Amino acid sequence: MVEPLNLKAVAVQRNLTGKAIAAAMDVSEFSVSRWLTRKQPIPDVRKRQLAELLGIDITDLLPPTESKNS
Repeated sequence: MVEPLNLKAVAVQRNLTGKAIAAAMDVSEFSVSRWLTRKQPIPDVRKRQLAELLGIDITDLLPPTESKNS
């Protein structure tokens, strides 16, 4: 099984804080924190926007069992 992408590390590499991501997406910082640490699934309606902000492919946000690489 492929390890999921470390979203928090990607955000740090892009100099994006949880606060900045939350403001850009009009969601709470708490939700962003839970998504970046994968403690809560990212809602489907938010995946594309988050992928664009992080500069990653949307498939990187899918659980390993759903990804095209599995």
